[in-house]
Amino acid sequence: MNYHFGADPWTQSSDAPLYAKAPAGAPPIAYAAGWSSEGGSRLWLSGGRFQWNTVGSALDRNILISRLTYHGLDGLSGEAFGRLDRPWGILLKGNIGLGRFNKGNINNEDWGVSHGEQPFSYVNNMSGQATPV
Repeated sequence: MNYHFGADPWTQSSDAPLYAKAPAGAPPIAYAAGWSSEGGSRLWLSGGRFQWNTVGSALDRNILISRLTYHGLDGLSGEAFGRLDRPWGILLKGNIGLGRFNKGNINNEDWGVSHGEQPFSYVNNMSGQATPV
């Protein structure tokens, strides 16, 4: 999104300056030569489904051994970052972030599983997938 404040919205270009002028009575902005800084934050909202299949051999890709399916994953993540540059070529940089899954499920399917002495042809386990509070 790009908007030029003070310009006529119906014309292609404007002669208005591209920067805001400080009022006549405002004190000057402090300036330190060679120093610069930047900072910001990001927020991610995510959701989706992911599936991972494990096959029996490289020769036959149609024989499944295991399938993991994550579905209903709703996530929230955030990050804050900053950077300070000094005139001597030294910088200070850092970031911090947090994230969590609010809800979701994992479905673990296995074929041809041996559990002790008794083999199973198919096993299906489903459990919740969320970040503990």
